[in-house]
Amino acid sequence: MQGIIFIKWTYVLKRIQALFWGKGRPFMRMKKSLLLLAVTVIFIIGASHLVTKKIASRSEDGGSQLNQGQTESETIPPIDDETFLDTSDSIRVALHTTGFSSLYHSTVTIVSDTDYEVKVGEEVIEKSAGESIVFQDISEVTEIQSMEENGQLTVLSIERNGEAPSYRGKITLYPEKGKIVIVNELSMEEYLYGVIPSEMPVSYGEEALKLQAVSARSYAMEAKNKSTYEAYHADVVDSTASQVYKNTKEDGRANQAVRDTKGQILMNGDSIATTYFFSTSCGYTTNSSDVWFSNGTERAPEYLTGHFQGAEELTLNLKKEKDFRSFIRSPESYDTFEKEDTWYRWTITEKKTSIIKSLKANYPLEMKKIGTLKKISIVKRGVGGVAKVCKITGTKGSFLIQKEYAIRKALAVSGTKIYGQNDKVMSVSSLLPSGYFYIEQKKGNIIFYGGGFGHGVGMSQTGAMRMAQAGYTWEEMAKHYFPGVTIKTCY
Repeated sequence: MQGIIFIKWTYVLKRIQALFWGKGRPFMRMKKSLLLLAVTVIFIIGASHLVTKKIASRSEDGGSQLNQGQTESETIPPIDDETFLDTSDSIRVALHTTGFSSLYHSTVTIVSDTDYEVKVGEEVIEKSAGESIVFQDISEVTEIQSMEENGQLTVLSIERNGEAPSYRGKITLYPEKGKIVIVNELSMEEYLYGVIPSEMPVSYGEEALKLQAVSARSYAMEAKNKSTYEAYHADVVDSTASQVYKNTKEDGRANQAVRDTKGQILMNGDSIATTYFFSTSCGYTTNSSDVWFSNGTERAPEYLTGHFQGAEELTLNLKKEKDFRSFIRSPESYDTFEKEDTWYRWTITEKKTSIIKSLKANYPLEMKKIGTLKKISIVKRGVGGVAKVCKITGTKGSFLIQKEYAIRKALAVSGTKIYGQNDKVMSVSSLLPSGYFYIEQKKGNIIFYGGGFGHGVGMSQTGAMRMAQAGYTWEEMAKHYFPGVTIKTCY
C-alpha cells in the first residue's frame, strides 16, 4: 500500500515540476525549485499522517477483538497438513437452527467455496463456487458435497457467533415433519477440528488442547456406539447436548492438537471412558453420581470420582456444611491450580422477591402450597460440596429440589451481576455458575457465595490450562482428571 502511494506521489511531483519549472530563466528556476521543495515537504507530512492513521485504525480493530478474548496475533488460520493421513471413521452431526432452538429447519440455504454437486434421488445438479441454493418443503433425501477434497459448504440459513458456519465433508438434508433435518457427515478427525475451538479457548496452550482433543474424541467415539440421535439420522448434535461444534471458526492450533493425538482415546478397562469436562473447578471436583443420579444409591466409576485440584493430594470432606463454607470462604488456605482465576470464587446478591418469582416459574404448584417463603437451604451435598438437595421452606410447608442442575436453574435470575475474582463482573444467564455455593439471607436479599463454573465432573478446562502452564503433559493431566484410565489408539 505504501509502495502504491509512493508511486502516485512521484507522478504528482513530476507533474508539478513540469508545471512550475518549464524553460524559464535560472532565477525563476531557483524560485520554483524552492516552491517544489515546500510542496514535497507538505506531501511527506500528509503521507506520514495517512500511514499513521492507517496503523491506528488496524490497532483499533485488534482492540475490538481483544474484548472478545482474542487478538490478531492470537488467531492462527487452519492449514491442512497434506502429509496427515486421516484414517478415522465418519461421524454424523445433526445441526441446530440459529440459537440452538431446534433441529427442524424451515428453510436451508447452502453455498460452497468450490464447485459442488446436489444429488436428489438419481438426479445430480452441479453448482459453481459461490452459487447458493435454497431448499424448502423437500420430499426426498438430498445430498450436497463439494467437488474438491478440501472444499467447505456454508449454511447461510444458520448463524453462529454472528456468522454463517462452514462445514467440511457432506451435508445431507432429510424431510421430517414438514421441515428439514440437516446432517453433516465427515471424518472423526475433521469433526474435532470444529469441536476443539468451540469447547476450549485456543489460547489455553498446546497440552491443554491435546487433552481436550482426546476427551472430545473419546466422547464422540462412545456416542457413535449409541443410538441417542438416530431419529435425526445422526450420532451427535452440534450443541452442549453432545459437544459444541462449529460455534467458533477452526484454528490452526486446535487442528494441530487433533493431528498430534490422532486416534487416541481414554479407556476404562475394555470400555471407552465417558470423558465429561467443564469450565472451572472450585478447587475440588465431584463424583458423577452426585450430579446425575436417580435414587442416590448409584456409584461413580473410579475415573469419575471427585478429588482435590492441586499438586498436593489432599482429601477433604466437603459434604459437611461447616467444612464446605470454610473452604469457599478461605481460598488462600489451599494451593489449587485455579486459585487465581476469575470463576474460582464468586458472589451473587439477589432480591428475595426475584428468587420467589424464579421459584414460582419453575415450581408453581409447590410454591402455592408452602405459603410465604421463609428459608432456602442446601440440605445435602456431594463430594466437593456440590449441592444435591435444596430445601425450600415456607410458612405452610416445604418441598425439595434435587440435582445440581435443577437447583442452579430454580435459583437463577437472569441478568443479575456476578462478582468474581480479579474485580471481574459477569452476569447470571439461565443457571447459577455452579452447584458449589452456600446461601445467606440478609433482610430482603439472598446472597450466594460460590466457586467454579459448570457441573464439576471430570476435566476442568481452566485447570488443564493452568496445569499445562506448570509443565504437565496432556497424558499426565488425563490421569489426574480421570484416575485409572488408560490411553489407546483406536485406529
